[in-house]
Amino acid sequence: MPAHSVELLPPSVIAEVCAPQPSTLAERPAPELIRALDGRTRGLGLARLGVGCLQRLASAPELLLAGARVWLKDQPGHRVALVESESDTAPGTWCCKETVTRDWWVRFVTTWGSFRAHNAFRQGLALLRANVSTPQPLAVLTVTRGGAYHEYLLTEAVSGASSLHRWLSFSATARSVSDFLLRREITRQLGLQLQQLHRHGFDHRDLKPTNILISDQSASLGVWLIDLDGVWRWPWLPGPRRVQNLARLWAGVAAIPGVTRTDALRLLFAYLTPEQRRGWKSLWRRVARRSAARIAKKS
Repeated sequence: MPAHSVELLPPSVIAEVCAPQPSTLAERPAPELIRALDGRTRGLGLARLGVGCLQRLASAPELLLAGARVWLKDQPGHRVALVESESDTAPGTWCCKETVTRDWWVRFVTTWGSFRAHNAFRQGLALLRANVSTPQPLAVLTVTRGGAYHEYLLTEAVSGASSLHRWLSFSATARSVSDFLLRREITRQLGLQLQQLHRHGFDHRDLKPTNILISDQSASLGVWLIDLDGVWRWPWLPGPRRVQNLARLWAGVAAIPGVTRTDALRLLFAYLTPEQRRGWKSLWRRVARRSAARIAKKS
């Protein structure tokens, strides 16, 4: 493909991008995607962003963070910020994540695989097709600069959301009936999201409280999974991977004041289907052993 070009991807390629690994997701249709190449930058984005928008992003992706509204993380090689939309057809606030990699093996990955941000983009589209809530991926850009690879992942921002860790810390002292019911509803929604995640074969290898967003606003009450760099999809998710995901999550929330075993049981029963609940004790014990070992290792 020549430099400074944008093309609409054919349906066969779109289906492969939106359903990595087994291509059997059909709960939602795949969105149209466009691909851009501008010098040393390559990009992939939703067609609804518009050709002009993706071309501007590909020509100078570093400018996205120049006018950041709010910095969520600002570390060497890893920055996350809220930025203003660059597209008239996708207005509002975007979340922009930049990662910089200088390792030698990245050249191999670039040739034979995909970057972590590209994987997050692909898996995000696949999760949405499986009706698993995650911020809408908008575009992903990779640029070679100064001997390093800079990746930019753009997603829609979830208004009024906080991490599960922060939300639990604030809600731990809830005493009113409405606060108690809200906590139960969030627990139920999280369990159902994890059930859907695993039913479609997704393995979130970094499922921890900081990678789950909670919004308790009446207009957008819900749970979103984020940080999809390490998400992988299996034709059939193995049992040990289910246990690992659940144990990692519980190990992350168990130390938060106010979180109890009753909360864990509510989550487990929301996660299991009615047929699976007959064997809940076996899964409970396996998750408890795995999470206890993880907690002991970190202490």
